[in-house]
Amino acid sequence: MDEATGGADEAGHSIGDARRLLFGAVDGLILAQMVGAACEVGLADALGADELAPVGALAPRLGCDEGVLFRLVRALAAQGIFTIDAGRMVGHSEASRLLRRDDARSLAWFMRYWTMPSIWAAWGGLSHCVRTGAASFPVANGRGFFEHMDAHAEDHRVFSSLMSVGFAGRHAALAAGLSFADGEVVVDVGGGAGALLREILLRNPGVRGVLYDLPSVVAGAGQCIDTEDLRARCVVEGGSFLERVPQGGTSYVLSWILHDWPDAGAIAILKAVRAAMTPGARLIVIEEVLAAEVGAGDAGTYVNDLNMLVLFGGSERTMAGFNALMAAAGFGDVTRIGDAGGMAVLEARGVDRVG
Repeated sequence: MDEATGGADEAGHSIGDARRLLFGAVDGLILAQMVGAACEVGLADALGADELAPVGALAPRLGCDEGVLFRLVRALAAQGIFTIDAGRMVGHSEASRLLRRDDARSLAWFMRYWTMPSIWAAWGGLSHCVRTGAASFPVANGRGFFEHMDAHAEDHRVFSSLMSVGFAGRHAALAAGLSFADGEVVVDVGGGAGALLREILLRNPGVRGVLYDLPSVVAGAGQCIDTEDLRARCVVEGGSFLERVPQGGTSYVLSWILHDWPDAGAIAILKAVRAAMTPGARLIVIEEVLAAEVGAGDAGTYVNDLNMLVLFGGSERTMAGFNALMAAAGFGDVTRIGDAGGMAVLEARGVDRVG
């Protein structure tokens, strides 16, 4: 048989299947940019949830070229994203409804973030990571990830929106998996605009909170700490967790923070938290945990691991990896106390300092 369409390799796998796998990777790259472009121009939001609209009416509303907008919708509809008929009437499919920002299940910010030029440029430098062991984002974009976000308002807006509202239900699920006693003070270290802390405070009316992140980040806390009660129970403080962490907490939360950093940076963060903790306080770490056995983990976790490398020089870690970090920062062994929102919930307490 022609190797291009059939045959088998030495392991008995279809050559055709192998080719489809590899070509599918390229098709996925192109489809992602098609969806990202639709989100960037606001196509899904311009359509009512169940209405049809002609391309000719949508184009001027969105500031788009009518002919190219038609071609984009036609290509997306062929993939099951939007619908279009012979009269060029555009409508929603189940997939395109998830691109509306007012849908509770919305993936709009997720798609916008992953198709931003700065993110794609970083992934285009993956071979740099493989050769050097260092992040490619600074090489591709001229500065580190967070410095880039501070300097580029639109990228910062997309990233902040993703972290705050882009993971539908994630923060509520995480908060539901955590337990706090009345009177506790929860310090969310690197807590962004406060999406997770908001859910914790809503579920625990007897708890107070401290939201701590860079000043430019907590400037957006009003979108999450958005009621009189929440504002009364939450202190918002700007600063760098590499330098210091607010004191006075009974529980310190690091959610999706440590994987952004190589070991030295992660240990520095943990040491800053440890220095702020008083006896009896605990640290809660929310992260993905790699399976100890090679190949036993979820494929998506391995992709996330590479993503942390590409963007930050960080990594996902095994339980042994977390224990090593904790020991270096003055904590005892990590206990996995549960799973929530698709993430592992880890707990650690400080060990007594000697000398």
